[in-house]
Amino acid sequence: MPGKVPGLAEMLVLPKHQECGPTTINLQRTPGLNPPTSRTSRLGRPKQAVIRRRARQCYRCGEMDISLARNGNGSSGGGRRATAAAAAAGSGGGNSGSNGNAQQHTGNNGGGSAAAAAAATQQRAPSGNSNSANDTTKTTNSNSKAAAATATRRTQRQQRQRRRQRQHGSSSGSSGGTRGGAAAAAAAAATAAAQRAQHERQPTRNLLALESEFVSCQLHQWIDLIFGYKQRGPEAVRALNVFHFLSYEGSVTLDTITDSAQRELMESQIQACGQTPSQLLIEPHPPRSSAMHLCFLPQSPLMFKDQMQQDVIMVLKFPSNSPVTHVAANTLPHLSVPAAVTVTCSRLFAVNRWHNTVGLRGAPGYSLEQAHHLPIEMDPLIANNSGVSKRQITDLVDQSIQINTHCFVVTADNRYILVCGFWDKSFRVYSTETGKLTQIVFGHWDVVTCLARSESYIGGDCYIVSGSRDATLLLWYWSGRHHIIGDNPNNSDYPAPRAVLTGHDHEVVCVSVCAELGLVISGAKEGPCLVHTITGDLLRALEGPELCLRPRLISVSSEGHCIICYERGRFCNFSINGKLLAQMEVNDSTRAILLSSDGQNLVTGGDNGVVEVWQACDFKQLYIYPGCDAGIRAMDLSHDQRTLITGMASGSIVAFNIDFNRWHYEHQNRY
Repeated sequence: MPGKVPGLAEMLVLPKHQECGPTTINLQRTPGLNPPTSRTSRLGRPKQAVIRRRARQCYRCGEMDISLARNGNGSSGGGRRATAAAAAAGSGGGNSGSNGNAQQHTGNNGGGSAAAAAAATQQRAPSGNSNSANDTTKTTNSNSKAAAATATRRTQRQQRQRRRQRQHGSSSGSSGGTRGGAAAAAAAAATAAAQRAQHERQPTRNLLALESEFVSCQLHQWIDLIFGYKQRGPEAVRALNVFHFLSYEGSVTLDTITDSAQRELMESQIQACGQTPSQLLIEPHPPRSSAMHLCFLPQSPLMFKDQMQQDVIMVLKFPSNSPVTHVAANTLPHLSVPAAVTVTCSRLFAVNRWHNTVGLRGAPGYSLEQAHHLPIEMDPLIANNSGVSKRQITDLVDQSIQINTHCFVVTADNRYILVCGFWDKSFRVYSTETGKLTQIVFGHWDVVTCLARSESYIGGDCYIVSGSRDATLLLWYWSGRHHIIGDNPNNSDYPAPRAVLTGHDHEVVCVSVCAELGLVISGAKEGPCLVHTITGDLLRALEGPELCLRPRLISVSSEGHCIICYERGRFCNFSINGKLLAQMEVNDSTRAILLSSDGQNLVTGGDNGVVEVWQACDFKQLYIYPGCDAGIRAMDLSHDQRTLITGMASGSIVAFNIDFNRWHYEHQNRY
């Protein structure tokens, strides 16, 4: 017979179960006793002892024996056990202690009392009366089965109630199947169901919030702060994204520190401040395919209606961080490479491909495939840092020249770029495809300080005007067919100017040419602006008010409006006949101006980083765009006058959504 388990009923193979073979007897653990044990069946499969209260059950026949249970205190009972094995063998003896044990196990039910009484009668019967003992044993077994089944069901119900109470913190105890216990169990079950439902709904709400369009449209900004170009450098300072220097990757090499105390201090500082992730991107991360993309679709959902009217379309950051001083948006769909060409202060240019995504359905250049892209795609040679040599102008310029937007001109087909300011008093022509020098043009007696291009004719022909420190201007002809300055391709080394414009007393700093009107308007470092014809005749001088003495920017429209920006934010509007129509003064150091194609609207931008729209005739302010994080250095409009592209001092370009029609008086009165 196997040994005893302290505090638990013995694991016996009863004589009446000999045909069942060695099996595991299920035990019920009494509180405070040792954990149950398990034994192995004949087939070798481990069977964990099922916890029952003071009862044993045969796995083979399923019969329950309760007369073998010990006292509740877990003691051996000292000869008080009345075993069913002894009863089956017809042996007497023992005492009536099993009566109390049976009553305690069955929960004081009728079956348990009958079984205890039968067991006591069996014990009192003389050993010689074997028939009477056998009858008593049969009665005891039948009563024991019913009592054990009832006790098992009740015990399982009580255990379920206790388990629910422990899980949900219910303070009400089990009432043994009473109405109060049932009510408490029902309340606990309802509470558990409510909590499960709440826990299931919470992740769903969080998931919907994270996958919402509001988050999707701004997810790339978080990437820029954590892993992108706003993690370090001046962009991080502007974004208030600066941390302790030891937290950045590569800021300190612990292996090179020989002083143990210093190294321990560094390690403690790093552990206290944490570590920033590795910087993975050096340019703005593109937005997700969300509202920021869908706003260009002609048929957008209504939920994007407000975002379609957003002012800022996109921001494109260049790796060089050099201020973008020139922007040329030649975006006509029939061009081989519609692009927005940008040039930085370090004379690094980029041909950023233009996608005609804002056109209406059926308009030239519109396609549904392009509608999923942003309007401007960064030059791959700049983005991949693989062909910077093809985009860098390495020829030396005069050290006294301040690089600005007047130093560059891009041809209408985006294939060539003209640059001035060289020490040899020339301006040069470079190919935007290869970055190679294609032509050097001489003609001035001093350093060339500014360039300007007129609107192009069919075939790409146009006028080029160059201004110099020698106080003169030269009018050149650009051949779109031969891609050179001059008419004769056989004499490209020594082209001749079309006209020489004189009249200034100081260095020429700004110029504008209008081929439709046949006029060239120029401004010197000091003195009035002059109006010449394209044949070289001086028409008149544009005398500004008393404080308007030093012009810096000039823009002229085909309608005859001439806008001149002087120092300290002073503006004047002159007619083609030299009459002063309007003037104003703004609280900004203006760096770029341009007129709409009809000449009715003026767009300005300066060091404050704010784009403003004015009515050109009387300088009435029409609109103010949201301020940028850096000053504006250059700007240009797309061919459809719907996108404004600005070059920023931070080395990025910003595309604004602009619609001059909404400020037109007829549009306002009708709509």
